[in-house]
Amino acid sequence: QEGVAFKGFLPAIFARQVATKFSANMKGAYKIKLTAPKKYVRNRANRPDKWESKIIDNTFSASGYEKGKPFSETTLVKGKNAYRYILPEYYGKSCLGCHGEPKGEKDITGGKKEGGVLGELGGAISLIIYE
Repeated sequence: QEGVAFKGFLPAIFARQVATKFSANMKGAYKIKLTAPKKYVRNRANRPDKWESKIIDNTFSASGYEKGKPFSETTLVKGKNAYRYILPEYYGKSCLGCHGEPKGEKDITGGKKEGGVLGELGGAISLIIYE
C-alpha cells in the first residue's frame, strides 16, 4: 500500500516471544516453540531438536503425507514421558518478502532471504506437554 512503510512488526518474532513467555510461565510443565527445517532457521534458539528434525525431514516431507496435518505422539523427552505435537507451517505470499527469492538478498529487516517458495514447508509450531 502506497505510503505504508515497515513498522518493525514481524510475525515470527512476535510468535517466538509469545512462545518463550508462555513456556517460562508454565514452569517446565509445557513448552512451545517455533522451529523450521534446518536450512531455514534464522535464530539458533529455533533450531529443531532431534525429534522435530525427524518429523520435519521425514514425516512432513513424505510424498503421501497430508499437507497441513499435524503430527503427535507420546515419547520420552530428557527421560520424562511427554506428549509431543508439531504443526507444519507453509510459506504464504506474505512470508516471501522476507523468506523468498532471490536467496541471499537482504530483506526489509536486513536479514538474508532463504529462497523459500510459495506453499513450501517453512516452519513448524512444536509443543511438549510433560506427564
